[in-house]
Amino acid sequence: MKRLFGLVITLTVFPFMCPHNVYADALALSSINVSDLQITATNGSIVFGGPWAPQGFAQAQNSLGNLNAQSNSNPGGAAANAAVPYVVVSGSANANLNATASSGVDLSGITAPSFGNSAGQGTLWNVFEITGGSGPTSVAFSALVTGLLQLTTDAATLDAYTEAIFNLTLNSSSVLFFDSILTGGSNFNATLPFSQALSGTFTLNFNTPYMLAIQADSESKAISAPVPEPATLPMTLVGLTLVAGAARRLRRERSLR
Repeated sequence: MKRLFGLVITLTVFPFMCPHNVYADALALSSINVSDLQITATNGSIVFGGPWAPQGFAQAQNSLGNLNAQSNSNPGGAAANAAVPYVVVSGSANANLNATASSGVDLSGITAPSFGNSAGQGTLWNVFEITGGSGPTSVAFSALVTGLLQLTTDAATLDAYTEAIFNLTLNSSSVLFFDSILTGGSNFNATLPFSQALSGTFTLNFNTPYMLAIQADSESKAISAPVPEPATLPMTLVGLTLVAGAARRLRRERSLR
């Protein structure tokens, strides 16, 4: 009987004393590129206040307590790159009126509950006026937005998302806007390429300064947690069954004495 109880205890307690965990694999990434920017007035001329001001920004963060944020500004072109374990991110823009951003979180093969968070931005700034006339006139804006989103998770992923955003603003008001996002929990797999020509026509006034901002933004996040190995539960149930059987046998032996 003592040996039986020893076996029972071993089968019941061992799975909890020596757990084997299966950890999540999660991949979230996106990239966006903005090009072919055109600004055309029906009447008059578009006159910029000076050279374009490009700016790059990148921030990477993880569950290990690492945080890396980088920012860069340069008249000819600016790029920022940041990386920590599990996370890589970048943002850039240049005087050729291109803006790009990319972000990625890869939790594949991580042996502990983990998260990664990333944000990259490429931004261009300038001021312009419409000269050669008076009153209102129509102004056409257009740009080409291309990129890719990918999200892959397994059963132990808690949450993951990736997003690509483009925004062109005049005096802080959106003129052209694009947003593509993938969001998923466990067992999610999707790849989403995109290519979209954006355009819009707006009425502006001659001889009035307008603050113009163009931004490409990429953001990605993933969170994982451990789950019990499938063999743990059956082993525990076997142990509990033996405990119940041993208890019944012990009661019968005592009742016969």
